[in-house]
Amino acid sequence: MRINHLVLYIAMIVCFSMAHIARADDTSDLIQTALAREQTLTPHFTAYARVSPISILRVRAGAAGTVTVLEAVPGDRVHAGEPLATLGGAVMQAEMAQAAAAVKTADARANTAKQLLAIAQKTLSDRLGTRQTLARAKSDLAAAEAARTAAEENLQKLKDMSEIKAPVNGVILARGMANGERVSAGETILTLRPDDSLWLTAEFYGTDAEMIHAGMQGVFTPADGGKSQPIVVRNVFAAISPDGGTTTGMMLAAKNTEFQDGAYGSVTLDGTKQKMIAVPTRALILDRGQWWVLVKTDDKGLQKRKVTIGPARGWRTFIKNGLDAGASIVTDNAYALFHRGIASRYQPPD
Repeated sequence: MRINHLVLYIAMIVCFSMAHIARADDTSDLIQTALAREQTLTPHFTAYARVSPISILRVRAGAAGTVTVLEAVPGDRVHAGEPLATLGGAVMQAEMAQAAAAVKTADARANTAKQLLAIAQKTLSDRLGTRQTLARAKSDLAAAEAARTAAEENLQKLKDMSEIKAPVNGVILARGMANGERVSAGETILTLRPDDSLWLTAEFYGTDAEMIHAGMQGVFTPADGGKSQPIVVRNVFAAISPDGGTTTGMMLAAKNTEFQDGAYGSVTLDGTKQKMIAVPTRALILDRGQWWVLVKTDDKGLQKRKVTIGPARGWRTFIKNGLDAGASIVTDNAYALFHRGIASRYQPPD
């Protein structure tokens, strides 16, 4: 009797074990999945950026002289046409006096030629003169007036050269001379940074750099907490920097705004909108340097798919290629299911 009970007990254990094994093998209905969905994504590229001058402008002496009335100092903001310094001294004064005398002489000759022309016209009308005399008087007047104009322009040129003015709006960066110092024509008196010469530069690396192009728009956010400024990519340098980055130059997108020289912060560029497949990040499997997902097939099997991943947004990762929208992706225990049965394929080393 005891033997019969023992046999029955063993049979029940075997049946229970077989049923459990069968349920363990048929777990496809218990695997949690999510649908891969196609979504429109705008890639963002972020980098450290700094405001710097594109170029500087040197304000030079137009003639030899002595610097006077130079009051501008580095940091001063100046406007186009604003007087910055004066050139004086004996040489400049002598040239100015000579030019002024030349104007007086030319003016006297022009007035004389004008009177002679009037006389020639009167004598011709009275039939006491000739047309040749009238023509010569007109020619002499034209030459005298041209000489007077040239003398006046030369005097004005000397006056302009004696007064150093700001050529554009900007900020004084440095002074090259001091009051009382003698300068030659062409020497730098002041160094100016024009207002429109500031731009933003940033270094982008890797695949991000390959996607940056002129015309892209974005936002510059100063590190000091200042207001963000819309920017546009002006140029992408062809040469790669020593650290492997690609330098990108950006300008302000809005008018009536300006950068602050030396400001730094972060710049974020908006890429071209793309359609990608979004999957839960936990569904991704990294194996031997490649990214994979497990796709549940129509026959309730599991299929490995190699994918190329793109950017991540929160709990989602976007797939560039290797996966179609609507695929059923394993989300829970994906890594364990991907490597299921690895023990049976393990080969111990010799």
